[in-house]
Amino acid sequence: MKNNTMEGFQITVANLPTRHKSILDILTKLQDSGSRVNRAVVKSATSCGCISITANKQEYSEELTFERMNELLHDHVKGKLCKNCQNALIKELGNHMFYLTKLANTFDIEFDDVLLKEIDTLAVLGKFSLR
Repeated sequence: MKNNTMEGFQITVANLPTRHKSILDILTKLQDSGSRVNRAVVKSATSCGCISITANKQEYSEELTFERMNELLHDHVKGKLCKNCQNALIKELGNHMFYLTKLANTFDIEFDDVLLKEIDTLAVLGKFSLR
């Protein structure tokens, strides 16, 4: 494995024999793994209760600076993931990354290139990158 963690992960995924070679399999497994990530977060709130999610309208004014607006906006999460819920989420995120990497490998896209391009985009747009 190379020194670069993402590149090493991508090489490892490329060298694994899997049943999911078809782009259709990869896309549906990627969607399924994304749903499992969502489910792990929801179960942390609904089954375990280590976190609670209290969503309400984000209040801000047009006159606020971006810095001040960022301070006022909330993530709606209260509490902290317990070790069990954190491990479950890490497992599901890893699974999701596996299928995302399979998709990138299918089209000969290096994740380092994706990350570098995204870093450049964020650096250029700075605080105007409102995703």
